[in-house]
Amino acid sequence: MLAKPPERPPLSTLLCRSCAWTTVTASAGRWWFISPRTRPFLTRTICPGSVVLYCNGAEGDQSPDGAEGADAFERVKAYGARLAQRAQTVAQAIQTKPNQPIGIARITPDLPPIGFSPGAANGPYKSYEPAAREALPKQAEIQVLRIGDVALAGLPGEPICEVGLETQKQVAAAGFNHVLTIGLANDYLGYIVNEKEYPHAGYEVDQRSYYGPGLGSFLASKAGEAASKLLK
Repeated sequence: MLAKPPERPPLSTLLCRSCAWTTVTASAGRWWFISPRTRPFLTRTICPGSVVLYCNGAEGDQSPDGAEGADAFERVKAYGARLAQRAQTVAQAIQTKPNQPIGIARITPDLPPIGFSPGAANGPYKSYEPAAREALPKQAEIQVLRIGDVALAGLPGEPICEVGLETQKQVAAAGFNHVLTIGLANDYLGYIVNEKEYPHAGYEVDQRSYYGPGLGSFLASKAGEAASKLLK
């Protein structure tokens, strides 16, 4: 998305990336580090002189791949440059329109009961269950921001790709032509998975999923409800 006054350079650019920003791992492969060097390449390339804003999409099960370099940090640089070039091509093709409506809808539905997967209930995180039940949110913070015919649907956690696509579908059904699913928005409920992914267990389900297999479908439908409020 691009904010640009008539006959003037862009004020700001919003880049939504449905992939984890984390690209550098320790040699043991156990610890992950944020890779901030990716973003300066984007800032300098996409729209020089404007403010570039970043947000996460449905990146819960998406990782970057395909970068080349002598070491991890060279691959970060290569990946950032490649992403910046693609983003710049998209940004340059945007046709801005004046006097676009802006609005926001916020809902806070009660969440499904807290529940842990069989792998979590019988694994090393079992001892955390009482504290988790007490501390985890009981309501979801869902916001949908409208800018023209674009809707940014914020989900409070890390949705996997299929949850992001389902959210786009639900919000589009409310009447929006363009929908971006925004992850890690306003709160953190852990990984947001769906009924299809939940039986596969693994890291996202057993270590970071707290509300059972239906959370993804639930939040996607609620985002659609919030979007409907913007068009009434």
